[in-house]
Amino acid sequence: NEESVFFQSNRNGNWDIFEFNLMSNETRQITTSEADEELPWVSPDGKFVYYTTNKDDRRPVSYVSKSRNICKQNLQDGTVENLTNTLANDWMSRTDWKSDNIVFVSERKDLREVAITEKKSYIYTMENSGDFQILLVDEEGVYGNPAYSHDNGYIFYDVNKNGNHEISRYSVEKQTNVTIVSTPGADNVGPFPSPNDSTIVYFSNRDGNYELYQMNISSNEEERLTTNPGNDLNPIYSKTGTKVLFFSDRYGNYDIFMLDFTQAGTTMSM
Repeated sequence: NEESVFFQSNRNGNWDIFEFNLMSNETRQITTSEADEELPWVSPDGKFVYYTTNKDDRRPVSYVSKSRNICKQNLQDGTVENLTNTLANDWMSRTDWKSDNIVFVSERKDLREVAITEKKSYIYTMENSGDFQILLVDEEGVYGNPAYSHDNGYIFYDVNKNGNHEISRYSVEKQTNVTIVSTPGADNVGPFPSPNDSTIVYFSNRDGNYELYQMNISSNEEERLTTNPGNDLNPIYSKTGTKVLFFSDRYGNYDIFMLDFTQAGTTMSM
């Protein structure tokens, strides 16, 4: 929202979820377990935070080999509910804008006996309670970063089928998908729609390193938003669409930055 930002940080040794208040500049730690909690998403009503955690995988294996589930935490009383509770790897959960349904990524369909880092991932949806977990697109590939349009009519995502990541749009009503951003020899990743669904923002390495881009949905016209030797990743619009938050390694470590459209594209770190 326009008042706070939820993010993950390993400042205490493992990954935890934090909230940064944009008004007071104060940071509040949301999760405190010894496990890793990542990829936070706050419900539109601000009552819950969804994230990925490996706390239920107690095997003595490395961080990258642990399986992850999707949890829902009440921001008022701190109660936590495991929504997927599988042996597979589930992550990147985002609700629709009514908080009725959740879209997420899972490797549960790939039953090959290969390293977890070699598994193929797919897009699934489920109800907010965790019920009715359904495969969205049954076509082989490496899928990621799904996000609902604000009218809940579409789901945007990226997919790698032939060596490079492309951005696609899935129609919830028609159950069809179409590729909307594709660059030969380059990756286009992490689409996120604006509040009025007129544009999407994403990141691409088409010019050498990862920079932020914005595309008009109607005209397909693309605009480069950042120009920096570092990598700018995972953009997301603010609630009003006047700002884009993203993270970047332009100063060494990955930090959170904000691009402000109301101030001639001013970029500031947080």
